[in-house]
Amino acid sequence: GPDQKLPALAEALSQRLRRSDVAARYGDSTLALMLPCTTVTAAENLLTDLRQQGSDFRAALSGVSSSTQSLESVLHHLEQQLQRATDSSSHWMVHAPTLP
Repeated sequence: GPDQKLPALAEALSQRLRRSDVAARYGDSTLALMLPCTTVTAAENLLTDLRQQGSDFRAALSGVSSSTQSLESVLHHLEQQLQRATDSSSHWMVHAPTLP
């Protein structure tokens, strides 16, 4: 189940993240990543690499263009968008609209 997947994914992430990046558990089976100064394309590449290394997960990805957005509102938005993702190899990552 998800309880076994999260530690393996966290270990893989720990080898890739920079000092400025933040990874945190969000709920029972969700990790939230904040990658400042990272383009959406670079974040997409990181997630794709992790998935190709054998981590089985779904992802919702969004750029954050406004510093006035609360962290909670951004995480809630991504959590809602994540419901659109599936376990299929072609739809495991969804692009969430950027919040206004």
